[in-house]
Amino acid sequence: MSESRDDCYRQRYEAVALRSDERVRTTWVAARYADELRTVGGNLVLTTARLIFEPLATKRAITMLSAATKLFGYKPVGEVIDAIGKSELLGAWETDLGEVAAVEAIPGTDRLRVTLRNSESLVFRIAASRWTPRWSSANASTRDSVVAELTAALTSV
Repeated sequence: MSESRDDCYRQRYEAVALRSDERVRTTWVAARYADELRTVGGNLVLTTARLIFEPLATKRAITMLSAATKLFGYKPVGEVIDAIGKSELLGAWETDLGEVAAVEAIPGTDRLRVTLRNSESLVFRIAASRWTPRWSSANASTRDSVVAELTAALTSV
């Protein structure tokens, strides 16, 4: 899947600026896991130099939802929403390809693990499309393709 990084893309995703000598190779539908209960959807982007997770632009929506709940007298709900909005999980993530030590499929799931040279490990859920049900076998198949393409990119670094 490849998406244009025009203004429309930048309104929907927290897009990371590309370096002058960098181009997008491919983009996949993904969700970033912080733990078993917290995820945020977005795109996993492979460029010529980096691996980037660009989350959906949820901070703007959270800010508006928080303001609306407080305006209509639901201040405690607004405060919970504010706390969610401050989560580091909602931010973009990026690393140079040279910092990635390994990429592996997590068996029996649609998830992949990216392990960095500093031993940090991140888990992403991969989906065949934005509309593919979570239980679809197409997600694991897409995940396997992602692992293969990322592994190939890492061997050329």
